[in-house]
Amino acid sequence: MRTFSYFFSILIIATSCKQDYKIEGSATIIGLEGKKLFLRTLQKDKWIDIDSTDIVHCEFKMKGKVDSTIMAFLFLDHQQIMPIVLEKGNVVVTIDNKDISAQGTLLNNTLYEFIRIKNNLEFEYEELNRNRMKRMMESSSIKEAHNQYMEQAYDLERKMQRLTDSFIQQNYENVLGPNLFMASYGNTNYPLLTPEIKNIMDKAPEAFKNDSQVKCFISKARENTHRIKSESNPKSMEHNTIFH
Repeated sequence: MRTFSYFFSILIIATSCKQDYKIEGSATIIGLEGKKLFLRTLQKDKWIDIDSTDIVHCEFKMKGKVDSTIMAFLFLDHQQIMPIVLEKGNVVVTIDNKDISAQGTLLNNTLYEFIRIKNNLEFEYEELNRNRMKRMMESSSIKEAHNQYMEQAYDLERKMQRLTDSFIQQNYENVLGPNLFMASYGNTNYPLLTPEIKNIMDKAPEAFKNDSQVKCFISKARENTHRIKSESNPKSMEHNTIFH
């Protein structure tokens, strides 16, 4: 079963008043019958249970109210299974050997279309790596085969980078943008202001820049970048800032 445990630092962004959500799902993977699913969100570094339900006859249901649109996760016991945006509307969840997805509301549709495209690119990258040695052995020139591999690998990496950055920018002002930004760039102990991050922040609206976790991350990245520049060129340091 493919999970998305790596995917999304959980942020909460207010978008409206009380909203009714309804989740109807199917879980046909062998061994899931009778298991309990938990719907959780992260608040102040602590997982909070929002809802739970049992899988009965390969189906499960959840419904409730949230104060605002939030990003949450489905858990199987302590294992993160998948992200779900809790927003007004009906969400249809599929958990099987071929697909893990949530569809039916605007942000969930947007999220899982992104995941679908990203998974396809990652599959291409994995296939390229698996075939690398074979192609080099079959080629009349190992150097030429290696250079071709490097070009194709770089092209796929850039495609994934552009996909991610474009998605963040298109979703600056809803829960998806800050979440993917932190998932893509925030998972490091020593953040730096890379060109990719600078580009995202230069175009970002104030709502995105002022998100608490994004703002904290950028502050640390700016401090670290300043420190490195000071150590490498202490006499001529130009302070690099995003916020004024």
